[in-house]
Amino acid sequence: MATLQGTVAASGEGFDGNANLTPELAEYTVDFWPIHEFIGGAAASSAFIDNTPIAQVVLATLAGAFAPAYRPDYYFRVHIRPRALNLGAVATSQEIEIEVWSAHFVSNTLNAINEDGTEGLALVGPAAPPTVFLPLDSRVYTLSADPVGPAVVDALWTFLFDLDTATLEVSGDRVAPFPFPPDWNEPVLERLAWLTDVLVAHNGKEQRQRVRANPRARFEFRIMHGGDFERVSLENLIEGWQSRIFGLPLWHQVSVAPAAIPAGSLGLTVATDGAQYVAGGLVGIFRGIEAELVEIASVGAGSLTLADETVQTWPAGARIAPVRLARMVNSQSITYLSDAIAAANVAFELIGEEAIAAASEAADYLGEPVYLDRNDWTEEPDEEHARIWERIDQETGAWTVDDRAGVALPARSHALLFDGRAAVESHRAFLAARAGRLAPIWLPSHQNDLKLVALVGSADTSLSVENRDHARWVPSQLGRRDIMIWLHDGTRFYRRILSAVESSETVEVVTIDAALGQVVQVADVRMISYMRLVRLAADAAEIAHETDAIARARLRFRAIRDDA
Repeated sequence: MATLQGTVAASGEGFDGNANLTPELAEYTVDFWPIHEFIGGAAASSAFIDNTPIAQVVLATLAGAFAPAYRPDYYFRVHIRPRALNLGAVATSQEIEIEVWSAHFVSNTLNAINEDGTEGLALVGPAAPPTVFLPLDSRVYTLSADPVGPAVVDALWTFLFDLDTATLEVSGDRVAPFPFPPDWNEPVLERLAWLTDVLVAHNGKEQRQRVRANPRARFEFRIMHGGDFERVSLENLIEGWQSRIFGLPLWHQVSVAPAAIPAGSLGLTVATDGAQYVAGGLVGIFRGIEAELVEIASVGAGSLTLADETVQTWPAGARIAPVRLARMVNSQSITYLSDAIAAANVAFELIGEEAIAAASEAADYLGEPVYLDRNDWTEEPDEEHARIWERIDQETGAWTVDDRAGVALPARSHALLFDGRAAVESHRAFLAARAGRLAPIWLPSHQNDLKLVALVGSADTSLSVENRDHARWVPSQLGRRDIMIWLHDGTRFYRRILSAVESSETVEVVTIDAALGQVVQVADVRMISYMRLVRLAADAAEIAHETDAIARARLRFRAIRDDA
């Protein structure tokens, strides 16, 4: 048996009992505090002999693995934060702080910093190599990125230390402004495209699922420039940059600088109402085909605060416009009207999706909004009546059809004219609320479909109208049973026709689901229009900007079943 050495503490609370040791401890001589029989008193020590009648156990050989903690992950190496940096689209001068930390517990000498692909970039530190980093020393370097340089940023800095090697990787794409304004003899066409999955049942009922959160945007416009300088500049820009990222001005939202803009300016006076300026986005300043892009820090009422100073001096009358990042389509043609005059219809697709705030709409009728923007009658609307039917034909004898839906689901065009940027933005918000083919809306025909011929009492639930064969053909048919009664004072009633009967050759009586709640004279009625529940017929919608304030649009709606 082994002899174990123990020590009795000079003070403390003790308990009765004997110290029983495991057989493994018999292999060692250890110092310990045994169980003792007193409280307080002077320290004492003595030898204990283990007399436990237990046979000695042979120790087993145990295998293990090294489990490192955070210490070797943090220390004994050089850290660069961030180690990989994506600059994104470099449209303006940028400065980013880079931290270099020598996480060694001894001094570490930085001998050199090797560079590769760093044209247009600069990395400046507090001391040029060779320089000594003290134990756990951290230093901040400044990375500067200039918009002038190779189209693709793919740079590498390698820090060569005595004890370690670390790298900084920088990537990104430079942005070239597209300074050629449109020829306003033709409109600037804006196309917004959502994405909806529409499943149509055998009877015409639909299930619609939104696939794209926000629309993709495309702009098309015609440019024409006379003179060799502009022509060659356009050719060279397309030749060298067509597959790269452009800074595309929204030419339909251009403002004119009221005064000169000196170099070093951190603010711009510009009309922001109805313009698509966003904090963190870009604003462009243009004169001729000269351009400068600057990042926006914040947008105010009639002004912009810039994140960086302007580099150039711009005179009064310079054009100012919001700028979006875009790519030119992969096939671009140029037409030469003479040896010096060039024209082109250019098309750009914005990078990413265009976030548009959806209009706030009320559930005007049966849980859905009613669209009250009337058709622009300078353009002729059309309505296509189509049914979901199957032709049954054996190629011999008579043939027939299976009308699966049992109702017509026509498509109707709707032309619109917008006067002012606020009206255009309101229409874009309406399109965002529709989200392409996703969200339905009630569409009145805005035509005199029914003509009232007799006074309507406040409690009446029947209307005497001119006999136009409603009772004969569509007494309460889907698509012909919902009406808008529009009075000259602006009041609108939305009602459902429950039934209709022919009262005479000239009059028929329609029964509605609820009284109007007021007396309505025949002369009070501006029009009574049929309404259909519709959705947009396509996920894409276009806006033709004819000037910086006037625009047109032509929508196509398709009727859907409102009994789904």
